[in-house]
Amino acid sequence: MISMGRHDEPFGPVHIVGWQPLPRPEQQRAFVVKMKPDQDFTSLPTVETFHFQHQAHISHRVWNAFDQGDALFPKDAAAELARRAESLNEFTESQIERAWKRLAEWTTETCSPSQKTCIQESIGITIVESPPLDWNGLVVETSKAQLMEQFREAVDRVRFRMAAYG
Repeated sequence: MISMGRHDEPFGPVHIVGWQPLPRPEQQRAFVVKMKPDQDFTSLPTVETFHFQHQAHISHRVWNAFDQGDALFPKDAAAELARRAESLNEFTESQIERAWKRLAEWTTETCSPSQKTCIQESIGITIVESPPLDWNGLVVETSKAQLMEQFREAVDRVRFRMAAYG
């Protein structure tokens, strides 16, 4: 797939999701394959379809081998923050203005101040002085030295696989 890249994309459509101080992306080693709209993944060169028959007892065995998913999905401060954000209805004036600005950029539509007020009131948005949502109380490493050590440990675990095509 690397050879499929344009001159401005040296790695082709495959991109590694970068390491970060949040645990899940580093532990799951995520990759992204950029695709065109309506493109079929299985049509890409080097992608081979593998058909299998799903068996519930095997799924249960795998599920149990990974502590009912806990080993695959560790506690994630970003996911917890997102869960909290889903039910928010209190925002600062600057947050609301940024949201309206981004909406206008995405949709090229603008609302008058009275329309904005009406919409905000109808969905129950309340304006507050300080943001009610922050990282306090969530387990996120903030020490730069510790983050660099975690990065070095992750890089030290990187290994390459040999592959051959016949």
